[in-house]
Amino acid sequence: MAILASADLATWLGVADNATIQNLALVADAWVKRYCGRDFEVADRTEYPRGYGRTELVEGYWRSHIFMREWPIVSVAGVWIDAAGAFPSTSALDASYILIDDRKLILLADVPEGSRVVKVTYNAGYASNALPADLVYAAKQIATGLYRQGSSERMKSESMGAYSYTRFEKSIDPIVAQMLIPFRA
Repeated sequence: MAILASADLATWLGVADNATIQNLALVADAWVKRYCGRDFEVADRTEYPRGYGRTELVEGYWRSHIFMREWPIVSVAGVWIDAAGAFPSTSALDASYILIDDRKLILLADVPEGSRVVKVTYNAGYASNALPADLVYAAKQIATGLYRQGSSERMKSESMGAYSYTRFEKSIDPIVAQMLIPFRA
């Protein structure tokens, strides 16, 4: 699943869906994913998030907040806590001690601080018909900028005396970059 379908981009630009439009949609999709440092498609994943130790005491029980790279979290298949990072079956956390909160897990357990002390297998991402509008809009704006690079709208001419040249403006619009910040891992 791509963030931006070529047919949607063609409609957005008011042009026919062709190989160029399909390539632009793919490039914009890849750029957004690389910039955000994550995928957006629903998929099964295994991750080793950092443990931050005891983060909160609620009604006599420790809660540890574990932030996942992909979200929204759909389901959790398993969580293992092991300070040694081996994750034997005995280190599996009972499902009743795992709470899902969109971008993070709240574990009703004492999680040691450090790297590779937690292993999580989970399912996360957006369904193709549930992508956030801001995410799709940003991808359309990036593709539009790429499409127009050859037009005078994206060209910058400079001259110095008898010397002059024209270059293309390739930087992403700062407003589009700002729109993508909430989606970064």
